[in-house]
Amino acid sequence: MSSQADRKQLGERLHQRLLTGSDLTVTGEIAEAFMSALARSLAKEFPRLRDPHLIDTAVADALVNLFERPKRFDPSRAELFTYLRVRARSYLLNSLRREKGSENKVVELDDLRAVYDVGAEAALISREFQAGVVERLRRVFTEPEDLRVVALLVENERKTEAFAEALGITGRPPEEQRKLVKQAKDRINKILDRKFGRKKKRRES
Repeated sequence: MSSQADRKQLGERLHQRLLTGSDLTVTGEIAEAFMSALARSLAKEFPRLRDPHLIDTAVADALVNLFERPKRFDPSRAELFTYLRVRARSYLLNSLRREKGSENKVVELDDLRAVYDVGAEAALISREFQAGVVERLRRVFTEPEDLRVVALLVENERKTEAFAEALGITGRPPEEQRKLVKQAKDRINKILDRKFGRKKKRRES
C-alpha cells in the first residue's frame, strides 16, 4: 500500500467483497493486506510487552471479528485499518488486564461508538493524552463550531460540505459556503500554528 488513500480504497473494496458472503478468498486477502501493518503499529505503541505474541493474537481476534460480523464496519466513518487497529488494541488491553488480574472493566467494543464517536485518529490515542489535548483545545477554542472544525482538520477532511455543516452554514449559497469555510480554516490553522507550533498544511476546500 503506497499511501493512506490507497489503503483506504483497498479496505473499502475488500470489505465490499466480504459483505457478499460468497467470496472464498477475500478473508485471506484482508489478512495479508492488514495483519503485518496492524502488528507493527501496535508493537510501536507497546514496545515492552513481556509476551509479544499477545499482539498477534489481538490482531487475529480483530480480523476474525470482522470476518464474522462484516456489517459492523461502516466505511463512511473510518477506514478499515483504523477500525481493525482500534479493535485489536482493545483486545490487547483486555489481555493485559487479565494477565494482571485487574478489576477494571474489560474494554468492550460491541457498541462501536467506542471506535467512531471520538474520531478515527483520536481513538488510537491513550485516554490520558487525549483528555489533555482536548482540554488544551478547549482553552483556545471556546466556540463549539471551532472545535468541530478542528476535529475535521485532524481527520484530514476535505469536503466543503462537512465544514459547512460544522459551522452551521449549510443554508447559505454554495459560493458563500466555500468562502466562509476557507476563512474559518485559515483562521483556525493560524491559531493552531501559533498556539501549538504546528506546521502549516494548506488544504484546498
